[in-house]
Amino acid sequence: LHAIAAARRQAQVVIACQHNHDWEPDMAQVPDWQRALARRCIDAGAAVFAGHGAPLLQGIEFHQGAPLFYGLGNFVFQTEKPMGAYPPESWEGVIAECAFDGGRCREARLVPLTLNEVGLNGPNDMATRGLPALASAERSAAILNRIAVRSQGFGTSVDRRSGRIAPDHRPARR
Repeated sequence: LHAIAAARRQAQVVIACQHNHDWEPDMAQVPDWQRALARRCIDAGAAVFAGHGAPLLQGIEFHQGAPLFYGLGNFVFQTEKPMGAYPPESWEGVIAECAFDGGRCREARLVPLTLNEVGLNGPNDMATRGLPALASAERSAAILNRIAVRSQGFGTSVDRRSGRIAPDHRPARR
């Protein structure tokens, strides 16, 4: 948190990124400790919190007007575990495309991705397994719907067509 505050004194935009493997029994659920940490990162000066680790998408929340991306899914997922070892949604993710103004994230859009569970040269090709590609229209709709449902409990709306996100009730600016 001290490093975030120091970075904010030197930069207009600071993004706090956190990776973990400390998941809830239902990996789609965000642990309370991660929610508390994300808020503290924003309070320390981060404009965005981006979490990853659980190999699937988790919900999005806003704190002080800043997005808290608890789990962006996978961007690259190379594993030697056998096919089917992870649920199908482990082979998905989103890019959070953020626009900043005055050190704050003023707008964000989610860009859905899919990853290939089978390497380009077959199931034994681990070097090309788990590479990202933009999701098809059908898969994009499913991915955005899933993250929209998981974000509702945090008071966040996800436009299922454009991927734009916004809190239902944006707190007053600091």
